[in-house]
Amino acid sequence: MAATPPDVAKPGGAQAGREFKTPVPPKLRRFLAKPPQATQDKPPLPAGQAQARLPVKEIHLEAAVDRPELGISLQALQAFVEQQRLSMLARVEVSSSPEITPEERARLLADIQQMATEEDLQGSLTALEEKIRNLRQKARPVETLSLRQLQEIAARVAQYYRERGFILVQVVIPPQTVENGVIRLRIMEGILGHVSLEKNRRYRREQLLRPFADLLGRPVVKAQIERAMLQLNDYPGLTTFGVFRPGLNPGETDLLVSIIEEKAVQGQVHVDNYGSEFTGEYRSRLDLHWNNPFDAIDRLSASLSRTINPSNGLYGALNYERHAFGPKNAFGIGVSKNRYSLGAALEPFGIKGITSIGQIYWRHAFQRSRLFNSYGLLQLSRKSAKLDVTEGEDRADELTVASMETGFDWASRSRRHLARGRLQYSQGFDGLLGAMEPTSDPAQTEASRRGGSGIYAGGAFSKINLDYDHWFRFLPLHSLHVSLRSQQSDDLLTSLEQMPIGGPDSVRAYSTSEFLRDTAVTTSVEWLMRAPGFAQWRAFGNKRWGEVLQFVVFADYAKGWLNDPLASDREVVSLSGWGLGARFHYQRFSARFEVAKTLGDEPVGNGRDPQYFFEMNLGF
Repeated sequence: MAATPPDVAKPGGAQAGREFKTPVPPKLRRFLAKPPQATQDKPPLPAGQAQARLPVKEIHLEAAVDRPELGISLQALQAFVEQQRLSMLARVEVSSSPEITPEERARLLADIQQMATEEDLQGSLTALEEKIRNLRQKARPVETLSLRQLQEIAARVAQYYRERGFILVQVVIPPQTVENGVIRLRIMEGILGHVSLEKNRRYRREQLLRPFADLLGRPVVKAQIERAMLQLNDYPGLTTFGVFRPGLNPGETDLLVSIIEEKAVQGQVHVDNYGSEFTGEYRSRLDLHWNNPFDAIDRLSASLSRTINPSNGLYGALNYERHAFGPKNAFGIGVSKNRYSLGAALEPFGIKGITSIGQIYWRHAFQRSRLFNSYGLLQLSRKSAKLDVTEGEDRADELTVASMETGFDWASRSRRHLARGRLQYSQGFDGLLGAMEPTSDPAQTEASRRGGSGIYAGGAFSKINLDYDHWFRFLPLHSLHVSLRSQQSDDLLTSLEQMPIGGPDSVRAYSTSEFLRDTAVTTSVEWLMRAPGFAQWRAFGNKRWGEVLQFVVFADYAKGWLNDPLASDREVVSLSGWGLGARFHYQRFSARFEVAKTLGDEPVGNGRDPQYFFEMNLGF
């Protein structure tokens, strides 16, 4: 959970450093597990063997295991095999001229000669037809199938398994003596016998094998192997790919995991103009990440941010996260501090502030796959926002907040649809770990916010946040992005917990954190176009312009409400705007530039209409 600095003048302000690009599926490098298809070409059987027929009254399955958790029920599987046997028998074609013995042919000729002398010709013909039918019935194969048909049944059984994720299954006809019409098919599920590693240096073997611990000795199932590979690639700084190869024992397969990259240190330099005119509109930030520093599948992250012109804000953060109790769980702890002083029109008041946040959290991955991921998060935070006012009263907000969060990301198989969502519930507590308590006596509190009822904000509150993004590629080079950010609370919140509206993450026609509200909703619709008219032109290296450059047309809307407002407060505000932008991404460099103009009558706080925002990121 990398920390990013909020706006220094408004603790609830927009955060910087977010990449504005369509999400991609999780990194799963070359994973050579493509199963053979049931319809693949098989070596042709000799003509005699292909047409040889065997009596097949029943098909038994060898080495078939009941695995209901994987969608394999022996009862259902046996019923499927019987259905295939009957289907094949129904396709048996009876020859129009079955072979008969010379004796039978002689008797037929004698019968025909006798018919010519009989007066009841019709009755003789009927008797002759009955004899022919009896001879044909005698020549008809009784529940017999050819070897080719048995191979087709085996292929269908294999496909039955593959549809349930058994990507390396084989179904063969073993050498056997057919007795009483019973044919045996052998199921070879493809057991994972061993996982080998190569080129690992920073991570120990037992750490890298941890995601596969429960898979050894079990069938290779696509979803399980993909999940293990994705969990492995979630290790800090690690990139891998896997290749299957024959195992040492019959029916087994081995997985070779090769390390592509093990980065010890990663970082990013970031510049934007998302700051406040009072502390510095332009901001620079350096992020550093040390991967696996304590040999515990962990990461230590540090961020340092400084505002520019004026240089009135300084932000720093440290965060440590490590795996705990298996690859699905992570535990983290983080601290951040934001020092600022207000300049411009507020400089005469001599306002200085410090915002400090400490937190511990635990995250659990419910599901991990290429198309769908979900997680749960529990977090406890201690927050403090202090204002030192030379010409006025000092203020301090002290909060202790527990939150529960769940989220997901999803991609359709065609990748035309991508979605991401998050739901969070937060609860503040009075008096816990030094949190403030509500009161109407100004002498007993330093809370920064007072309601119209005369009550000062306390530490107890509850709120719900809901975020959702959806990308839809309706043409090869054109996509729509719809986003929703919302917060609902019935309590008197301080700026630490209010939702900002206005700025690069809200209505872009207004300045950052134009308003802070207890309950708010903001939504945006973007039309993304990949280098229209020149998408196929060569750009840099082996990239084309459609891969590195996007243009965007967007419209934004937001509305917010204050609880228990003062007479001087505006209880409800709404903002709207539209604009144009460009986004560029090449290798480790990305940039974004957008310009927006208001649509409504609400004036812009910084007097700039149209408004413009930019950000640049360089990773290393």
